[in-house]
Amino acid sequence: MNLALPEAEGTLLIEVDGHPDAINEEINLISNICREEGAVSVVCSNDPREREKLWAGRKAAILKGEKCCGGGAGVFRTAFANLALTFGKTRVEEAKKVGAEVILTSCPMCMLNLSQAARRAQVKIEVSDTILLLAKTLK
Repeated sequence: MNLALPEAEGTLLIEVDGHPDAINEEINLISNICREEGAVSVVCSNDPREREKLWAGRKAAILKGEKCCGGGAGVFRTAFANLALTFGKTRVEEAKKVGAEVILTSCPMCMLNLSQAARRAQVKIEVSDTILLLAKTLK
């Protein structure tokens, strides 16, 4: 399946939005941070068709291989809290097993569920929002 994503162990898609005068400055800043932190490649595009292809690839990758944190956007966690934490514990242990020090997510429910699952399982791993990590890097 061609996902329109580069072959890599990890891919980070960042979409910049805002005032047109600030966008290029933000793109340059984010690109520089990515390179300084070891990104193998940084691809920037203003082409809406390329954007749609990349995001479609991202969505397909989620359906193909990624797994839910167990929070289920809050709905599953509300109804089945213990089971959600069990799923979260599995995800945290999988991340730790491959050597991850941080789990990044943009979903508040994933942050909550994975953080609590890590504490409950006594797994030392940071769970953070991608924007919070970027903000730390800027300090």
